[in-house]
Amino acid sequence: MAESWGKGWSGPAASGLWFWLRRFVVFVANRFTLLIQRARQAVIESYICAMSGSVDFLTLEAMDLPPDQRLTLAHRILSSVEPTASPEIDAAWDTEIRDRIARYDTEGAHSLPAVEVFAELDRRLRR
Repeated sequence: MAESWGKGWSGPAASGLWFWLRRFVVFVANRFTLLIQRARQAVIESYICAMSGSVDFLTLEAMDLPPDQRLTLAHRILSSVEPTASPEIDAAWDTEIRDRIARYDTEGAHSLPAVEVFAELDRRLRR
């Protein structure tokens, strides 16, 4: 049986068959490549939709939390995007705070209660 395997597959018929077989393989490979490209595009599009949907989903889930847990979550999220503190900036703020306290203590700077300040702001903003 092994001897008869290659018999009869030579000449013009065999070369024509190989021609069509190669064309078929190229056709299938091209279709497969196209399917892969479409699948990748679909995954990218679904990921983008999922991202916007996930933000909405997370917001809805967060709104179901008790107020103290929502505040903790908000603090953690905001802390994750705050710039890192710089020693120079911290030192400058420490100096500014000390200067203001010293100025208040020595000069008896005039201060207003917060209630009066906010009342004045409300009055000005109503115009």
